[in-house]
Amino acid sequence: MSNATTIRRVLAAVVAAGGLALAGSASAQSVDKEALGTSIAHELSSALNFKAMLIMAAQEPDGAEDLLGRAPKPGTEGLLQEAAVEEIEHDLPAIEAIMGHAFAQRLSAKDMQAVTEFLRTPTGRAFLNVLANPDTAGPAMPQEDRTRLLAFMETPAGQAFTAMLDDIETVLDTMETEVMAELTPGVVRRYEAKLATAGK
Repeated sequence: MSNATTIRRVLAAVVAAGGLALAGSASAQSVDKEALGTSIAHELSSALNFKAMLIMAAQEPDGAEDLLGRAPKPGTEGLLQEAAVEEIEHDLPAIEAIMGHAFAQRLSAKDMQAVTEFLRTPTGRAFLNVLANPDTAGPAMPQEDRTRLLAFMETPAGQAFTAMLDDIETVLDTMETEVMAELTPGVVRRYEAKLATAGK
């Protein structure tokens, strides 16, 4: 699986979550839309273990090569993987800002705040727990919580999120391109520096 494909899959999970995380205690009136969107993206990436998924992809030969934009010199694949992992760790805040921008472009501050407030409820927390642990054998969300969740999705904020999902391919195209553009230059710099240090 290529790194670009993995990035798209993880970004899809973040977008599909639709802000399923607490964005802190600040209100929409005291935080601009970009900051609110980035805060939501940060909490989501933590819940979904976004960094670990990207690092796992970068440790695959094809994934690291995608980030470099070309095949590495023979025998230096390990150096490239190291460079990719280091750059992902360095650029994670910028990647979260890219994801947050996607939220801010498509959802109003009022809608993002409504999602945040909903997720402070027991139902919202139950939904976040299911999202963060999709492979566990635990019980599914109780029917009462599922009913409340569906009711929230009928509100203006829930409908705004649904409208964003209707255009998810466009959202993912933009986010994927921007994330790769953020990571690749740093991976190239780090890889070339490692080559020079190793005398290769």
